[in-house]
Amino acid sequence: MTSIEQIRDVHKGQIRKGGAGAVLLGPEDADPILTLTTGASAGLAEIPKGPKGYKSMGKHPRDGAPTFTSEQEQSEVFTWGELEASRIDNISKTSTIAWTCQDTRKSVLSAHTGVDLDTIELDPVTGELQIIEPTDPDIRYYRAIFITVDGRGENAYFIARYCPRFVITTIGEESWNAENPIVYPFTGRALVDDDLGYAVKRLYGGPGWKKGAQAAGFTLGSLEITTATLPGGKVGTAYSQTLLSAGGTASRTWTISTGSLPAGLTLNAATGLISGTPTTAGTVNFTVQVVDDGSTIAQKALTIVVTA
Repeated sequence: MTSIEQIRDVHKGQIRKGGAGAVLLGPEDADPILTLTTGASAGLAEIPKGPKGYKSMGKHPRDGAPTFTSEQEQSEVFTWGELEASRIDNISKTSTIAWTCQDTRKSVLSAHTGVDLDTIELDPVTGELQIIEPTDPDIRYYRAIFITVDGRGENAYFIARYCPRFVITTIGEESWNAENPIVYPFTGRALVDDDLGYAVKRLYGGPGWKKGAQAAGFTLGSLEITTATLPGGKVGTAYSQTLLSAGGTASRTWTISTGSLPAGLTLNAATGLISGTPTTAGTVNFTVQVVDDGSTIAQKALTIVVTA
């Protein structure tokens, strides 16, 4: 016998909102975004910048935050004498994203006009910008990422959609009046990137997500120590290196399970920091161990070479 609570299997803290966020566009050859978060703390990973990086589209009105629409088209085969289709096939899928920008800035004007503004300079005297809209514009392809955050600090949830081949399909109305700010509406479409093999990748991460992932029905990856090697040290010179791990649950306890650290060095059990000042030269081999709060254990043999 069961209960309605067991059947529902609901948990607190699984309703999300997009509290704030960002839209970033990069050139079609921009470095791909492989991960949203990094490290055991699950903080946001750096987004590539520079010539092959991504540029923010600035601020967005509350009613102009990104909206995502996915449409599938199907074909049906009907059989004589039968009321329902005998066969249904998916023949196309379209992923459309719409958003509005408030800022009059380089990244926005470039996307809005279809002109690469990296090649345009302001007038050296007046500072004036002139943009000649192309009369026969080419299709410009981008790489795009849309990010939002719900919560703060240790409870932050990051949600993103990455589109490695993205095209702007519609430029919305730009209105000038004294009552409302000038805004720049966009609609775009995600296309399959031949190299990466997908049109849209959804990413969910952050410390809040990591803590609640199991309650949401997901399984965390196996606990492992990701530090491959440790740098050498020198007698009389301060040493500091933090051991890194991935997977498992949030809390960590570090120990030396076999051998010992070079004389003068200690291991912080809570942070995995090896620090101190070596006092004796030599090659020291040892095994580090980390245990998460689910009692999962990972070990790795490491070496520190201390020179005189």
